[in-house]
Amino acid sequence: MAKKKLNTAGNSKAGIDDNRKVEIIGVIIIALAILLGLSIVSYTPEDYQYATKLSFMDLFNKDASSRLVQNWLGPVGAYLSHFVVHQLFGYTSIILAVLIFFQGWHIFRRRNYKDLSWITILGVWSMILFSTVLGWMNFNLDFPADSVWSGAAGVAISKVLQNFTSSIGSGIILSLLAIVTLLLLWDRDLQKSIDNLKLWIENVQHKLEDARIARAEKKEIKAQEREERLAERRAEREAAKEEKVAKKEEKKSAKAETKKEVKEPEAPAPTIDDIVAKSQEEDLERIEKEKRASDDIDNRQKAALDKSSNLEEKEVLDEDSEE
Repeated sequence: MAKKKLNTAGNSKAGIDDNRKVEIIGVIIIALAILLGLSIVSYTPEDYQYATKLSFMDLFNKDASSRLVQNWLGPVGAYLSHFVVHQLFGYTSIILAVLIFFQGWHIFRRRNYKDLSWITILGVWSMILFSTVLGWMNFNLDFPADSVWSGAAGVAISKVLQNFTSSIGSGIILSLLAIVTLLLLWDRDLQKSIDNLKLWIENVQHKLEDARIARAEKKEIKAQEREERLAERRAEREAAKEEKVAKKEEKKSAKAETKKEVKEPEAPAPTIDDIVAKSQEEDLERIEKEKRASDDIDNRQKAALDKSSNLEEKEVLDEDSEE
């Protein structure tokens, strides 16, 4: 029991466990990375000028320091961000804060550093490269207008590169390096990245082609629907015209029938007396016709007799004249 107590006392004197020390170091590094990131994000060029004007006593005056320095970490953040952003690699220095955060996380989780080495190298290279690209754009294109995006180091590297390869050559080199870096960030295997990029481009082309075909089909469907609607409207107009013509014809025929009915009223049905009277009239007409016919015959006979008597008298006269 005494030995056990001695061992316990010895362990308490030994201090904090090594694993706990590693975890504490990892947490401290993560906190420093977060503070560095906040100072970079809230950087303004005026903060450094105001921070240099602060006296030692102003550091204890909250109102004085807060009025002049707007950085989220105060005067310390103004100095730190001025060095990292203005003197080094501009706003791309945020990559440095991210890398420090990953370092602290790996230490806290006690992970293998081999997994982080490739990310660290590629991250530092990306920070330098993109800072140089922004410096080249600021120097040649005046975009972005403020060199704070690239930092003094980025502008200096871009100028040195332009002195060796001119502005066009340096622009081509930086573009190629940026493409290669993006491919490496996407996938560590460059050939695989290129194949994946080709596959992605082909997929995009296929999608664009499918979208174009779909748009064409929609246009055709809309055109067909439009033609069908126009045909229906034409048919409706033709039917309306035919209906109007039919109505006009019906009106004309109705008017003609009414006029005919007005002009030619229907005769009343004959009575028995009318029938008897009509038959008597027909008998009288027939008798008169027969009488006229008999008179004509008598007249013709008389004319023939007169003619024959006249001829005889003429012959007698001729004989007398001859004697």
